[in-house]
Amino acid sequence: MLGLKFFKGLPTDYVIKYVGGQIAAEGVGLAFSYLRHNTQIVVVPINSKDGEALFTIVTRDLQPVSLQMCFTFRVVAPHCAATQFNFSLDTSRRTRTYNSRVL
Repeated sequence: MLGLKFFKGLPTDYVIKYVGGQIAAEGVGLAFSYLRHNTQIVVVPINSKDGEALFTIVTRDLQPVSLQMCFTFRVVAPHCAATQFNFSLDTSRRTRTYNSRVL
């Protein structure tokens, strides 16, 4: 074939399609056909994510204190997140090139 592929984004993904270095399409859950040789696809997850943290410190009187917390976050500015992290999609294998734990 001519390298023509089809991409369908999830409803929880903000998709940015670059053709020749310029933004050709962007939005939530886009579906489109593309040519592999000149198209770059960026997929930013915009759904809520949960995280956990545990801190243990020792006070002045040598008493251990532990702090456990759970937090929820969501990307509200996909363009800003796309410039800070690599959210590109490997179009040959349709796998994400980023680690979701980085967020």
